[in-house]
Amino acid sequence: MNPTRILKKQVTGQTCRPDRFRSPVSRIYANAYVNGMQEDSDFVESIQYITDPLKLKTLSLSSNPDIQLASIRQIRKLLSDSFDILKNDKFIESGIIPVLVKYLKHKNSNVVFEATWALTNLASGTSEQTQAVVDSGAIPLLIDLLESDNSEIVNQAIWALSNIVGDENADFREQCIKLGIIPKLLKFIDASDSPTDLIRNVAGTMVNLCRPKIPPISIQNVQKILQGFEKLINHHDATVVSDSLWGIDYIIEPGEDDNEAKVQLILKNKIFVKRIIKLLNHPESEIQSPAIRIIGNIIYGTNLQTQEILDFGILTNIKELLHSSDDIYAIKDILWALSNILKGPIEHVNAVFDAGLFSTILEYSYDEEIRIENELILCIKNAAEHPKYVEIMINMGFIQSLSEILKNVHGSDVVHEENILINVLTALQKFTIVGNKKDVLKEIQNSGGAHFIAKLQKHENEEIQHLAKSYFGKFFLLYETLFLVK
Repeated sequence: MNPTRILKKQVTGQTCRPDRFRSPVSRIYANAYVNGMQEDSDFVESIQYITDPLKLKTLSLSSNPDIQLASIRQIRKLLSDSFDILKNDKFIESGIIPVLVKYLKHKNSNVVFEATWALTNLASGTSEQTQAVVDSGAIPLLIDLLESDNSEIVNQAIWALSNIVGDENADFREQCIKLGIIPKLLKFIDASDSPTDLIRNVAGTMVNLCRPKIPPISIQNVQKILQGFEKLINHHDATVVSDSLWGIDYIIEPGEDDNEAKVQLILKNKIFVKRIIKLLNHPESEIQSPAIRIIGNIIYGTNLQTQEILDFGILTNIKELLHSSDDIYAIKDILWALSNILKGPIEHVNAVFDAGLFSTILEYSYDEEIRIENELILCIKNAAEHPKYVEIMINMGFIQSLSEILKNVHGSDVVHEENILINVLTALQKFTIVGNKKDVLKEIQNSGGAHFIAKLQKHENEEIQHLAKSYFGKFFLLYETLFLVK
């Protein structure tokens, strides 16, 4: 499947400013605070050159508001400038987090903003660093800041919360949900005057709420979040649309116990589904890719859910995508979805055949890049479960294409080589059992497949060995007068 392409914790170095040149005078002031805490403007100016976390923490506790602000701002800058998240530990060890959390209630909005930004950066690090922010009581105060009249503070608080809920610890997510983060985020989506950069952060936070974790987000909360995603996938900003689609993809990612119920929440909203299907043809891959994955996850559901999405005419979209896309990852996702349709009842396989997609699958089986992908092999293997279509595929030339795949995969460095070989051997067995054995075996021999099946009897993978030996034992030895296999 696609390499992971989604919002993780937010990038933290945004709009940070580089340090200016340190003058000798500034150095003097920067080191002189210990002796009397100079409180003139020159000293405040010099704080921007201090890099020691403990010194900055001490300064942040000054009774002078200018020194407070300058020290908190310098902490934020240092955290933003560094892409080495282990550097965060030095600030945590200095004891600065409780000070930053305290300043979330400061009367000076600039101090609140800088403290929030610094906590955003600290929460973007390791799970242990995020835990330190949470343990200091940041979540309730950050949630409260979502009600601030200052839009910059609101936006930064959303970003900080996004990093917290984006952590692998599901308890952080649940704490935020309990304190009402979802309705507060939905309020921003409903507001007509919410700026795009704020909506991007809202979408990113909702995505992080939906990330697969143990336990997963409850279906009750999914129901609320989907109300927001339904609106966001119609937003004018491509990033907002893309992130929202990835959030939906996370919600229905296969493997969860309540996945069927979550898929049904989407399917029951026909306008929602039609919009996602429309986005399959979007020119931007950042939007098209998650839309494809959503459809694939729906198809992965029950046979009834697969039929529901088929009733939307999705096979027409799949065919168009397979003929127009040059993105190998998108093609693999489409073929994965198609393989799951072909794994279903005969009615679903009939629909794929009637849509002319068997010819498309055969075309891709000769494509230099795609033919060595397991998703393509699964389409052939799954269709071969139905005797009616085995005969059709034999007549179309699928045996030759499978033999070519064996040649290309065996002994190569292809990813998932063993899975591909197992699926090819299984498909060939189906062809041989259902079709005219003599004709099938002769075609395998003529196309060079028999030679490679013979070699696979000595493959290091036991399952592949067994399949190859079984194949020869059941079939080729019966027709040894036809073949000369070295």
